Amino acid sequence: MEFVLEKPVKFKVGDRVRVSYVEKDGKMNATRVVKAPIIQVKKVAKPIKEATPAGGNTVPASVEPAIK
Repeated sequence: MEFVLEKPVKFKVGDRVRVSYVEKDGKMNATRVVKAPIIQVKKVAKPIKEATPAGGNTVPASVEPAIK
């Protein structure tokens, strides 16, 4: 996206900014430009669940099949 600035701003290339704008004559005129705060993402360790087969409960391998 491209915005038209009426006043120069003092930001570095790559800074995250939040822009408020108004569309006027087909152009997006920036009305407010502020530096966006850096938000730290907290990663929570999830407990490891034991893998279960897709079919649900199964017969253990130690059980012998019934003879017909």
